[in-house]
Amino acid sequence: MVAALLTAAALVLCLRFPNPTPQFDEFYHLLAARSLLHDGDLTINDGARPYTRAALFTYAVAASQSVFGETITAARVPSALTGALLVGAVFLWVRRRAGWLAALLSAGTVMLTLHPLNYATMVRFYTPHALLVFLAAISAFEVLDRWRQQGIKPASREKCWWSWWALGVASALLALHLQFTTLIAAAAVSVWGLVLCVRWWIKQDNTLKLRSAAAALGAVVAIFLLLWGVGVLDALLAVYRRPRMWSAHTATDLAFYHRLLTNWYAPLWWGLPIWVALGWRRHREVVGFCLVFFLVTVGLHSLMAVKADRYVLYALPMLFVIVGIGAGECSTFVWRYVQVRFVSLDAPPIQRFAVCSLVVLALTCAGGYVWYRTPAGPRAVQLLAGQLHRNPFARTDWNAAAPTLRPFLERADIAVTSAGIKSLYYFDRLDAALSHQGKQQLTTDTQTPTVLSETLGDADDLAAVREQHRCGVVAIEDEHWRHPAFVTDATADWIETNLTTVPITRAARLRVFTWGMDDRTAMADDAIQPNNPHDPPRQGP
Repeated sequence: MVAALLTAAALVLCLRFPNPTPQFDEFYHLLAARSLLHDGDLTINDGARPYTRAALFTYAVAASQSVFGETITAARVPSALTGALLVGAVFLWVRRRAGWLAALLSAGTVMLTLHPLNYATMVRFYTPHALLVFLAAISAFEVLDRWRQQGIKPASREKCWWSWWALGVASALLALHLQFTTLIAAAAVSVWGLVLCVRWWIKQDNTLKLRSAAAALGAVVAIFLLLWGVGVLDALLAVYRRPRMWSAHTATDLAFYHRLLTNWYAPLWWGLPIWVALGWRRHREVVGFCLVFFLVTVGLHSLMAVKADRYVLYALPMLFVIVGIGAGECSTFVWRYVQVRFVSLDAPPIQRFAVCSLVVLALTCAGGYVWYRTPAGPRAVQLLAGQLHRNPFARTDWNAAAPTLRPFLERADIAVTSAGIKSLYYFDRLDAALSHQGKQQLTTDTQTPTVLSETLGDADDLAAVREQHRCGVVAIEDEHWRHPAFVTDATADWIETNLTTVPITRAARLRVFTWGMDDRTAMADDAIQPNNPHDPPRQGP
């Protein structure tokens, strides 16, 4: 019952969390789902290669929109639902392993922190991936723990053992379908399995130690040679260490996630040794597993070339479980200590009530202080309360730019944008994309891209387009302006010198330039009100 109530509350919070400006990658699923509903395929525009990344998630988005309508809110339901289920799953597992208080604290932290809430409102697969990885990880833990306690043969006869095994395999395969980084989570679980093997190995006699060590070493070498021989290792390392231009500045930044955790979760991250120590005595297996999983995943992601906060979202619940167990054990110890030391059985009821109230108040204040000093908690509450100023996830709002931008798009011979997929979604028009990174990656043997459009990379390409077309529009998102992967400094200087700037509301976070147009005529057209972000987008000309 409690798990169901927590899940329902988390679902309400996820759906209520303000996220009016979709992130760029969300539009791939939005457009693919639209195509699936209307054309029966995942093709974003004519002639393009189907968008098959995390296809099952796109099918879930399309199913939600078929039920609730083709709106962005409906498209976010799968992420919100899995975010709520993650809260319920954390509560049930921690209650099973460490009790009610630790479960409430762990699940509550998942439910009321910024990153889980934010990604639960995005039309992206990171929250479903976090849920699936968590289910796979705890399933592996339960299976390994039964082997540790009973050996392989007794455990293999238990129905519960097979249930955990089936849940783990299914969740792991689905998670791998959604995201390549599931292999990092698998590596973390493997490290925990290695820890258990070492603990078992230490207890054995010398003969068995020698034989098992030789067998294990031989197996590792054989697997390594097999993977290396078929080229799997080379392919994995190439993906793991291949930088992207949009994240080139963090490719060698080993402290990226350390700073992320320090900025948003300082008391939890810096206090990790304390939380581990508090929960270690009674729950060392669970705390040890969560600690190994969290540190290994964050460490491997720190070595990975491409870095972003969303990539470690699936690891955060393990940190929250450690903190929940540690805080729960600390609270239980203080409560019992006060009862034994200061409250006698023959004490008046008013005295017992007063002491217990003071203890509860002190623990609440201590927990509140930790929460206050964890920026991800208060910021999430502020956003839920509607305090959207200095939103750390503020993005370009094409919907707010529609009244100004649409008249120019209607007259332009060509529309050039740094985020063409958004223009395709809101205005059903995509002529050319301005992306230095995209231009650099084009080769003569490139496969048909997911989204078809001409790609412009620098000022020379823009100048050539300007010569070929009588009038045109260039729309650039603020976050792409003077960015080495999109609009470089040289290209930005050329645009400012040779094109006409169109005034546009700052709330849109968009820069619009034109050539060959009578801007005053365009601006004098009948105003077209922007779409409500929860309504279906208008179709373009």
